[in-house]
Parts: sequence; structure tokens; C-alpha cells
Amino acid sequence: MERSVMKGKWWINRYWKKQKGFWLIAFSKYMKESPMKALVCVKQVVDHNVRIRIKRDHSDVDISDSKLSINPFDEIAVEEAVRLKERGLISEVVVVSIGNTGVGDVLRTA
Repeated sequence: MERSVMKGKWWINRYWKKQKGFWLIAFSKYMKESPMKALVCVKQVVDHNVRIRIKRDHSDVDISDSKLSINPFDEIAVEEAVRLKERGLISEVVVVSIGNTGVGDVLRTA
């Protein structure tokens, strides 16, 4: 590792231990030296406004007619990553998900 990177990590750890509220300033100073990418994982879930039905044989939840959307917490994570990119702390936001073909709509929404 380069000396500046080692010094930056030491500086972050030092202030994290001393003043927990001050760590973001230390982190932002370090990140201006070497910006990185942000990876945000999103999950497609049943919309929280939709009433969930159980199959007749009680084996599973019936989501065939349900509206699917991004998990609200994942949406917050995407928004925060975009804010960090706008502030110049990260260079790129990458959003990923695993699932069936309908996941593409969720990724486009993100």
C-alpha cells in the first residue's frame, strides 16, 4: 500500500476511536484522495400497500397478481449512494439484484 493510503486509514481509525461523531469528516478527507465505487444490492419485494394472499394448499404465499417493488430500505441505500456521488466522495454507483426477469424493472426504477 502507498504511504498516503496507510496514513489516511490511520487518521480515520484515530478519530473514530476518539470522536465517533467526527468520523465522516475524516472519511470524506480520505475519500477525496482516492474515490471508489459504491455497490448497492436491491431486492424485489411485494409492495407494502398490497394485501398478501396465501395459496389454497397453505404451502406458500401467492404473489402472482401482486405488485412488486424495491425494498424501501434498499431505496434509501440507493438514494444515499447517489448523494455521495453528487458530493464527489465516490466515483460510480453500481446497483445489483438477483432474481427472475422482472428484476430488470426494479433496477431501472433504482
